[in-house]
Amino acid sequence: MGLAPLGGDLFGGADPLQQANAGLSNDLFAGAPLGNDPFAPAAGGSFGSTSLAPAAYSAPSAPAAHRPGEPEKIFLILPAVFQILAVLPFFLWNGFVFASAVFVMIVALMAPEGTAEAAARGSLLLVVILICQVIALGAQIWIIVGSVQMMLTRSYDSCIAAAWLSCVPCFGLFGIPFGIWSLIVLQTPKYQRLFP
Repeated sequence: MGLAPLGGDLFGGADPLQQANAGLSNDLFAGAPLGNDPFAPAAGGSFGSTSLAPAAYSAPSAPAAHRPGEPEKIFLILPAVFQILAVLPFFLWNGFVFASAVFVMIVALMAPEGTAEAAARGSLLLVVILICQVIALGAQIWIIVGSVQMMLTRSYDSCIAAAWLSCVPCFGLFGIPFGIWSLIVLQTPKYQRLFP
């Protein structure tokens, strides 16, 4: 026994889907938007007023280009730094000797009456030591100040004097090669032009 096709509608001739969709138009998205679109352009027509707009790009600033023909200051800075490093231990040592000599002289002047003559002879030796230490400390301070001026390209005469003093063994034995290096650099015309 075969099955015969249904000739009539099971739902009494009415299609329930057609009844549900009777009030709808063909465009499902034709209604009003659900809210403000954050990506919509502002009233002026630009996206700049929205909080989600990207910030304006600014190119990074390029470093100042080295002008051709201008000598590098590093060739003045290096010998000056080495001059300071070479004289600094001797400067500290001379300062210690100077302070020690002053202390011994004060103790010698406070000696009892019986040893006044010996104290006077010792004080004369200490005075000589103090004079030598003052001269050495003055020269070493000049070397340090002149080296700093050399790094800053100021006071050319002070820089030359500091370089010459670095070449004197009494003021710092290790500073001789750096003093010669500084003199060679300072007497080169292209580096002389860097000084005002």
